[in-house]
Amino acid sequence: ARYIRDLITYLRDTENVERYHLAITTAPSLIRRKTGFGTELAEQIEEVALILVSLQNDNNHPYFHE
Repeated sequence: ARYIRDLITYLRDTENVERYHLAITTAPSLIRRKTGFGTELAEQIEEVALILVSLQNDNNHPYFHE
């Protein structure tokens, strides 16, 4: 995912395992990158936080803890 809105979509798509795993893997670096760039993260931070807090490691993703 290159954009926060895509990350949100991917994290919600738990039925598409590849997409979900991509989101889990790219989320940390994407969030860090967007922190100092523009307003995209600031505008969607509440939604991202709610999704991240409610995530479950149902697919035993190896990078889930990150």
